[in-house]
Amino acid sequence: MSGLTRSRAAWIAAAAALLVFLPALGNGFAGDDLVAVRDNPAAHSVGAALSAWFEPYWPGEWRWAGLYRPLTIVSYGLDWTVAGGATWWMHLVNAILHGAATALVVWVVAAWVPPATALVVWVVAAWVPPFGALAAGLLFAVHPVHVEAVANIVGRAELLVAIGLLGAVLAARRYRRAESWSARAAWLAVVLLAVLGGQFAKEHGVIAVGVLALDHALDRDRGAGRMTGLYVAVLAITMGWLYLWRQIAGGFVDVGAHAAFFELTWVQRLATMSPLYLEVLRLLVWPFRL
Repeated sequence: MSGLTRSRAAWIAAAAALLVFLPALGNGFAGDDLVAVRDNPAAHSVGAALSAWFEPYWPGEWRWAGLYRPLTIVSYGLDWTVAGGATWWMHLVNAILHGAATALVVWVVAAWVPPATALVVWVVAAWVPPFGALAAGLLFAVHPVHVEAVANIVGRAELLVAIGLLGAVLAARRYRRAESWSARAAWLAVVLLAVLGGQFAKEHGVIAVGVLALDHALDRDRGAGRMTGLYVAVLAITMGWLYLWRQIAGGFVDVGAHAAFFELTWVQRLATMSPLYLEVLRLLVWPFRL
């Protein structure tokens, strides 16, 4: 353990993430995989996916769901081109992407946690600074809350947006620590590409500016670079994405709401969802059956 570095911690956590989900390679198409991948012509080649870039995520009669994830569809098309629709390959790609996301978690968390993150690990962590980040990465790798995102092919959207946001965080750190104008410009471009990649993978990417601000606040080595320009740029592309989403799929959101929400006010909808929010928080802290 004395030779543990951030890079080694990231590799260890990524390997654990991959190994845990290797059994998913035996899965076939299930649930939403049938509509979004198996029966979706746009997901059967890269060319078809690119042609459908300005189309809603769900095909045919399912368009009303109000989702827009063109990059995720392209990833399905690439899978189909490589493996001819073999489900084991698609599940393997998901497992690898989960490993990549886990490695990024280690790198992100390493800048947040001090050498001793808790009294229980204080002695070990004092000698091995990346231990806290490794522990966080391993928890992320095996946490059962990620099963649906990794074991279902359509969970690809979750994995891609996670990689995009985490990658944007790491690039933003390099941006604010860069000493030359050219370096800052280069890292800004990387941040924007990562954010756009996340947004085109899943709608959750719109929270990018908040994630970047949170990391800026938690980073123990913030650097001297000002973040105003980066925040403005990220907000600008986010607004552009929101406009594009609204034009392509956003108009279907109201009619695509779950039947349980029909004719409810936003206050009533929030009250309806509150118990679920609490259950999600419980699962994150204690992912076992009570």
